[in-house]
Amino acid sequence: MEARFIHPVFRIDHARRQPTVDNWQDIEGLMVKPPDVWQYFVRVKPEVLQHFIQQHKLYGLPWRKVEDEYVAQNCYKLNEAYYASLGEKKASSCPRAATC
Repeated sequence: MEARFIHPVFRIDHARRQPTVDNWQDIEGLMVKPPDVWQYFVRVKPEVLQHFIQQHKLYGLPWRKVEDEYVAQNCYKLNEAYYASLGEKKASSCPRAATC
């Protein structure tokens, strides 16, 4: 997931694994161990954003609004690939499951 949706397009300023409880089985109702959740603090790489602007003819829009749109579209593609593809839930096959 990181190799496809994060590293090629984002500059990672900080990443951290979300804290978890010591024993997930202590939480009533959980049938399986939840995946690790990572939090990323990122900015779109300038060259990626420039290509996105040209590809979608977003000239004249504020850089930050274009960046927000790029992030939204990237998150949509990530969720589609790992959570909604053909109605199958693929998150369990992802070593570091995350949603945006």
